[in-house]
Amino acid sequence: MVKKLLLLTVLSLGLVTWANAQVGNVVILDRVFNDDTDSISSHIKALPAVLLTDNKVDGDGAAPDWANRHAWFVSSDGVNPLQVPLSESWKLEFDLTLIGSPISPRKEAGFLIRIGMPWGYSEGQFIVNTDAHEVVAFGWPFPFYSFNANHGLSYNSGDTIHLGVQFFQDPSDNLYKVIYSANGIDSPALTLDAQSQFTGWITPGGYLQVQIMAGNPTNGGAALFNTILWNGAPVPEPASVAVLGLGVAALVLRRRKK
Repeated sequence: MVKKLLLLTVLSLGLVTWANAQVGNVVILDRVFNDDTDSISSHIKALPAVLLTDNKVDGDGAAPDWANRHAWFVSSDGVNPLQVPLSESWKLEFDLTLIGSPISPRKEAGFLIRIGMPWGYSEGQFIVNTDAHEVVAFGWPFPFYSFNANHGLSYNSGDTIHLGVQFFQDPSDNLYKVIYSANGIDSPALTLDAQSQFTGWITPGGYLQVQIMAGNPTNGGAALFNTILWNGAPVPEPASVAVLGLGVAALVLRRRKK
């Protein structure tokens, strides 16, 4: 009972520390994986929304020939990812719509979270995908959690799903924990591994990944991250979300015509 009260206290008081991280923008990192160098990729940043697309992902004939990945991270200046101190609690959330054409090979999108380690950083992911229909979190030192197995959630290409990650230090044991959320359902507070190795910062964001389908120039995907919220407030750069909606609609219509 005491631990539950302490957890509720840190979650309710977290707003005090949330204000410290000056998140007013995001930075786009195109081609974090660039296995198909001549694909046609693009992005639109119209905050509080981001659209990532990659088409003609059919391989370029040079190894490795696996996937392309495009990412965005929270930022204060729109140029550099923001390294949020581990001492600060935060919550990042958004409405995600992922479209894959075709559905297989895999298109995936969702959270990409970097945490400082002695060798640089490790990454955690909280994602949906088009072929296995998963709503799942993984990636050491972040805890694994499946909304499919625990709550019966499933994802299909073209669905819109609300995803969130809450990060905090639990005062009952001083351990760093996360709570994943999907369509209003929360995971338990889950503890990160290897906490003695953390170097003091964490950077959350999102990504789109499209696996290569050799010989199929119509292979591609798009991910719309809409209503991006940092601690309950929209990331404040002015935007026209309608532009992003038209971009996704155009992708769908083009695929249908083909």
